[in-house]
Amino acid sequence: MSKKDLENKVGRLLNRIDFLIERIESLEKENRALREELSKRNTQKNSKNSHMPPSSDISKTNRPTSLREPSGKKAGGNQARKGIRYKWLRFRT
Repeated sequence: MSKKDLENKVGRLLNRIDFLIERIESLEKENRALREELSKRNTQKNSKNSHMPPSSDISKTNRPTSLREPSGKKAGGNQARKGIRYKWLRFRT
């Protein structure tokens, strides 16, 4: 290769390097803008948008409540009814 060919090649390479440097700077600027936008959204991770289990959710959603009105009675069985008690049996061994 002659000296002139080498100078042309070096000139083209320098132009290419300048283009690549500009491209890197523009991509870094775009990356910064996207990171800022992402930080503004500030979405918290929960079990619906990540791999975390539902028990680790910070704000738990309210469960649906019953539409039945309370009757005022105590919960459980009838107080007057006697329960069945089984007697212990002894087996020969």
